[in-house]
Amino acid sequence: MNSLVRISTFVAFAAAMLLCASPQLAFAQKSKPPVSPPPIKYKITFLDASTTLWDINEAGAAAGWISTGSDMRAIVRLADGDVVDLTTVAQNSDPNYAWSLLDYAVAINESGQIAGRGWRIENGVPHARLFRYSPTEGVLEAIRNFDSGSTLFAQGMNDYGDVVVHAAQDGQSTLPSEPDAGDSVWVFSGAPGQGVAVHLLDSAVPAAINNFGEVAGAIDVGTRSAAFRFAPAQASFALFGTINGNTSSRYQVSDGLAINDHGTLAGWACTGKIKSKDNTSQRAVRLRSDGTWEDLMSSANNSWVRSINNHGDTVGFGAATGTGFIHFSGKLYSLRDLITNPPANLKNVYPKVIVDGGQICGAVLLQHPDGTTSESGVILTPVP
Repeated sequence: MNSLVRISTFVAFAAAMLLCASPQLAFAQKSKPPVSPPPIKYKITFLDASTTLWDINEAGAAAGWISTGSDMRAIVRLADGDVVDLTTVAQNSDPNYAWSLLDYAVAINESGQIAGRGWRIENGVPHARLFRYSPTEGVLEAIRNFDSGSTLFAQGMNDYGDVVVHAAQDGQSTLPSEPDAGDSVWVFSGAPGQGVAVHLLDSAVPAAINNFGEVAGAIDVGTRSAAFRFAPAQASFALFGTINGNTSSRYQVSDGLAINDHGTLAGWACTGKIKSKDNTSQRAVRLRSDGTWEDLMSSANNSWVRSINNHGDTVGFGAATGTGFIHFSGKLYSLRDLITNPPANLKNVYPKVIVDGGQICGAVLLQHPDGTTSESGVILTPVP
């Protein structure tokens, strides 16, 4: 079966599954916020050393992890500044699953629900499992209903608790650089304690899900992979190739790493063929309304967007320039230059998520007098 036939089959199957699912699986509708220009100055707040923040909500609560020796422990930094160790929460909340360690939290939504990956004990043997924690109900649940031969990665969660999941070949401990036949996309949805996993696509790796249930990621299309946007409720599937529209490159051509509630993708894309030769350099991109990529860093290769909010503002990183950036109002800025009173040893900013209110979470690299470096989780807050 060729790639296009395979994709269309998966789209039809996924649409049928979701349209026949219970109301708990239906993606809720949400109004879109008005567009307003973001601020251009940020106050920086540091967490303890060896912490990383992976997601933040509009209330300012952020999720991530802290490294403690050889272990990682999932944490939530609340809006009031208190930091909660989710391992303790897990041990107190879910005796049936005997969670012993939650090693990272990757998503937090507007309801305060948290998704991530943890460890639990089964007959004395530790096993990795994804989790979704709903603090209002006090429910910690394992994200399951998958084939036992898969390694699971939580890639994102929307405000309705729908978690998009990457199921990879068993034994795979890290995310692949390109999707292949062993990868698949699932969405875990439902009320707290009643979640059900629905299979969406094969040969694909998801990256994000928005509040309308649209999923973004990259899918195998033969000798390469390309960014996709999939709206299961509408059975709508779209592929996006290189920046110049050329889809004949023999190599990976694009990846949708983020999606907002307007369905706008952002991530990276190659420029395509230059003088009859494949150009595999990655450029930070955002999707235009006509379905083409906007190259946000022009000549800057090896760059990518990590997050896009509903105003179209994007944050990302340029590996070649060593620059964490924000792009808004048609201009690109180094985040380091926008921080008020930055520490003298601030070397790099690694942004992960930007919300509609302008707050950004991520990590920074600090340079110490002895030549060593360390990372710290940070929150960047707009200055009034």
